[in-house]
Amino acid sequence: MLFHVCIELSNIFLHSIYLQVDFAHGVATAAIVITVAADTEPELDEITFIQLTQVISSGSPDPSRGATISSEFNTARMTVLANDSPHGVFSWTLESLFNSVFEPEGSQPPSIVTLNVQREQGSIGEVRVFYK
Repeated sequence: MLFHVCIELSNIFLHSIYLQVDFAHGVATAAIVITVAADTEPELDEITFIQLTQVISSGSPDPSRGATISSEFNTARMTVLANDSPHGVFSWTLESLFNSVFEPEGSQPPSIVTLNVQREQGSIGEVRVFYK
């Protein structure tokens, strides 16, 4: 006897795709392999739901007498965690790394030094950078 379990894989970035996994007689577990490919796009968490949608069992013409899908455990949630520094990587600009300034003498006005911080890679969201 062979069972086919149909699976729907979807998230907000992809159209739904339908896949299947087969169980031979006496087999209790089958693996579904999902490949997460690398990219350089800074991204926040991406959530995908994998849902068991249909069971087709051979040998039973009456669908109410064959295998069924659990109504409680029919959907798995997979989260691809935030990656590629979605909020940015912060550093001083090259011009700000080394500074020299003369201390004012007497009644001269104060000297002012400007240091610049740069945000590279991702720029998602508002970020506060502290310094000391």
